[in-house]
Amino acid sequence: MFGFLFYVNVAVGIFNLIPALPLDGGRILRSLLPLKISHYKATEISTRISKFLAISMGIYGLLVFSIFLIVSRVANFLNSERIP
Repeated sequence: MFGFLFYVNVAVGIFNLIPALPLDGGRILRSLLPLKISHYKATEISTRISKFLAISMGIYGLLVFSIFLIVSRVANFLNSERIP
């Protein structure tokens, strides 16, 4: 039982590191990019990456018929517009 919970926790942690906003990976990317470029440009780039990943994962969800993946990626795509 605890082994299963361990693997689920690791999977959620790895998923959370995907560089898509509003996940932690997207916030890490957005905080590292201004070391070389402006903060505005960093936010724009991380938003574009988020949209690309949301569309890609949504298409994958359609191919494997995963309704949860489709709905979560649509929500991610719509929320990426509101990230300041």
